[in-house]
Amino acid sequence: MTLTCDKDLATANSSAREGIEQLLDRFAASWNEGDTDGIALCFTGDGDLQSTEGELVRGREAIAAMLREEWQRFFLGSRAAIAITSVRSVSLGFAFVDAAMSISSAQVAQDSQALSMRIVILAKFFDTSWWFEAVRPYVLYVKTIAKDEDVCNGGSED
Repeated sequence: MTLTCDKDLATANSSAREGIEQLLDRFAASWNEGDTDGIALCFTGDGDLQSTEGELVRGREAIAAMLREEWQRFFLGSRAAIAITSVRSVSLGFAFVDAAMSISSAQVAQDSQALSMRIVILAKFFDTSWWFEAVRPYVLYVKTIAKDEDVCNGGSED
């Protein structure tokens, strides 16, 4: 059994981050061109993607098909920006990535707002590049708690 020291992990994280930034640049460029096949090509052959509505699809063809459908309903003419929050190498050739993504479209821009979300990514390194193995979007929800609300019991004390 080989143990990895902190220095090795720091080097792996730094190296992974550079390659994953290139992957996210390819992803965003494809998104901004409306190229759903290009987005799907950012995934491994059997990679999977969960839509913002909870549908899970596996494989590049299924991912491209889902994205084409979503493009017509939600994303036509949209622009994406994505930035890495953190990268953690979890084993040789795999990294856990947290990223922030913002999607704006002609319709959203009229309201001067964008859809903001977080994305959790399992990235895989092979054939000299990083690829998406699994992608899960999520939206952070923050509940405001009143001063007198008892969080443990679900309400205020009587």
